[in-house]
Amino acid sequence: MLIIPVKEGENIDRALKRFKRKFDRTKTMRNLRERKHFTKPSVAKRAQRIKASYVQGLSRLGWVFAYLTNGISPNKWLKYTKGCRIK
Repeated sequence: MLIIPVKEGENIDRALKRFKRKFDRTKTMRNLRERKHFTKPSVAKRAQRIKASYVQGLSRLGWVFAYLTNGISPNKWLKYTKGCRIK
């Protein structure tokens, strides 16, 4: 249950905005949508692997873009990122 303390003299729109922000951060709606249908563990793992390869591809594109625009070498890029290896 979310509790939003409303200060005296505070605008109701402001308090409603704080409530919505807090509600979004709890990921309640995402969990509800996720639980609507059962997902087999194998399908969930497959989706996780696809997402991981996509993110890794974005990382590769990131260092290429940084190299082309700023002249940052791949080794320097590894320092900026989480240290994932580039193949």
